[in-house]
Amino acid sequence: MTIAKQLLTLVPMETFDVRKRNLLLLVKRYRRQQALADAVCLSVQYINQMVSGHRTIGEKTARKIEKALSLAPGWMDVDSDVAAPRDLMKVVAANDDLVKVAAVNDDDVVE
Repeated sequence: MTIAKQLLTLVPMETFDVRKRNLLLLVKRYRRQQALADAVCLSVQYINQMVSGHRTIGEKTARKIEKALSLAPGWMDVDSDVAAPRDLMKVVAANDDLVKVAAVNDDDVVE
């Protein structure tokens, strides 16, 4: 077994699922994978591979996304249903291209 596969066994699969759901939430907030990729300094191809499930979101990538978007450390590992909406508002405030963000859920919009 390779070292990479051994490391993957140490992270619960649920963590990868939560990270993917949060990534999808961020893509939705940025409206396009390219916009998110630009914001976090990753290639759109890499974002697409994570979104499609061809690549898992590892610890290093999760922390890089959080840091680039000024999210709280560990935000990517917290289920988006309980992740603090104010953290997402910080993301949008840092991106001039976005004019709307969900304040609490997708029904409440701040303009």
